[in-house]
Amino acid sequence: MGWRLAALVAAVLAVLALLLVFPPSRQSGGQHGLQGGGVEAPRQVLVSATVLGQGSLALNGTPVSNSTLLLGPGVVSLEARPASGWRLKQLLVNGSPGVADWLRIRGNTSIAAVFERVKVRVVLVVAGDGLLYVNGSLAVNGTGSKELEAEPGVLLLASLEPWSPFLQARLYVNGTPVERCPSCPPVYAVEVRGDTELRAVFEPRKVVLRVDAKGLAAKLASKSWERVVNGSEVIGATAGEPVNVTSYCPPSPEARPCIVGWAVRVHAPTGVLNSTASANTTITPVYDIELEAIVQKVVGGIPSPIPGGVLYAGREIPAEAVPRHVWLDVRPWTAKVEYLGNGTWLIDEPVGNDLYIAVPPNWSLVTVEAWLVDSYVKPYLDVYVVTSNNPVLRYKGAGTCSSFPSYVRMTLARDGRVLEKPEYWCLGDGYSTVGPDPQARENYLLFRVASAKLKVRVSLQP
Repeated sequence: MGWRLAALVAAVLAVLALLLVFPPSRQSGGQHGLQGGGVEAPRQVLVSATVLGQGSLALNGTPVSNSTLLLGPGVVSLEARPASGWRLKQLLVNGSPGVADWLRIRGNTSIAAVFERVKVRVVLVVAGDGLLYVNGSLAVNGTGSKELEAEPGVLLLASLEPWSPFLQARLYVNGTPVERCPSCPPVYAVEVRGDTELRAVFEPRKVVLRVDAKGLAAKLASKSWERVVNGSEVIGATAGEPVNVTSYCPPSPEARPCIVGWAVRVHAPTGVLNSTASANTTITPVYDIELEAIVQKVVGGIPSPIPGGVLYAGREIPAEAVPRHVWLDVRPWTAKVEYLGNGTWLIDEPVGNDLYIAVPPNWSLVTVEAWLVDSYVKPYLDVYVVTSNNPVLRYKGAGTCSSFPSYVRMTLARDGRVLEKPEYWCLGDGYSTVGPDPQARENYLLFRVASAKLKVRVSLQP
């Protein structure tokens, strides 16, 4: 028994001696092993790199896009490089936002670089009455603006639609007009390369009037201009704006050349359209127009009275509109007078003339109502009562001295006293220095109209 104990002690001492000579190597979780020469093997981690969109990802300057690799723990440089026209939207490290400069790797890591196309700002603007379509969809309706984002290089197809055929449309890209051939489709192709403004401008079309009065005189007038033509002239006008054409044939007992009409040639896109018009007419140009006078020898030139009526105690009675002749030797009769019924007259006078309303004598008050239908340059209306015609013509009343509203009402007594008028209109009177006017009668009404198209109703009270 004693010998066995001695043998066990000897074995233990032998093992201890071996451990002192050959100590065991240190280990850490089994992740590192020994390499030759007693050097530690470094720990490796798994790094996956993913790129979404157009661009690249580099670790320590080496491209690693859409790859998986083993790296040792530590700090690495990280660079996300977008392709042309792209930008880095987000860098994700293990699903969380990261910084595209450097990264400390401690364990298995996933890196994702998300790139997006660079967006540019496109501003759509409409000035005037029209529609702007982009890629077939209505973008802006009437004067206004809209903003949208687009990718560089995208092609925008813009089309312009005026509200009226009298308007012309032009497209400006960043302030520069875009030209389009006349036979091309009404679509503009615009390639967007950076921030861009598309401005659609709708404005009245310009047309040309070529007037040949054959050596005689004619007057043309619109809302914004008037021109006397002696011979021939080229006049710029606006499409859709009416132009009154007045021919002057002075009173004469002998036959003399006068303009009795116009040969009209309209230069439409489909060809030249030929027609005729009266000596005093209104044209509404849509395209370029030629007016050539038709001249004949005529006698007279004095306009005749226009039959019509007025209201007397609420009932319609006959009356006449009598063009005043006193000025016809120095200016033509340019008014168009039409009776509409119910005591109402339509007076269209682009220049300026006088006319009497020949009413019966047995009245005490007159009310004149006027509605402004249209105006040319500055509308004007005076309403007078003829108070005397012996030894000279005298009249009294009120009329325009400032603005002209859409509706006015005046009431005058038989002696010309003004009982009712717009507060900003003026009282007035006048007389003739050349004796009585053979066309006038005491208590007639005298209208002086200029540059206006009016509806006028006359109501008398006994």
